[in-house]
Amino acid sequence: PRLGVTCHCPVDPQEWQDIFNGVRTHWDGEYQLGEDLMVFNVSKDEITVRKGGIHERPWQPNVLQPPSTTPGLNVKDYQTGIFDQVLKDW
Repeated sequence: PRLGVTCHCPVDPQEWQDIFNGVRTHWDGEYQLGEDLMVFNVSKDEITVRKGGIHERPWQPNVLQPPSTTPGLNVKDYQTGIFDQVLKDW
């Protein structure tokens, strides 16, 4: 491998140097501490590491108001027969 990456490892920024030092005891190649939205472009000649960008709200949510807030289903219609029975412990 040309690049070592630690993924899914939430680390306090104050601990980064300790993480790097620990990795260096076992790995002498390039290393990157992975973060959410990080993008790795790997080609034959180079590896580019960048942060992917997302729009906070890519589209307007459509919120439909329900015609009524009164429950329309009777829960008894969906319960199985076991709820009508007495379970015995013998």
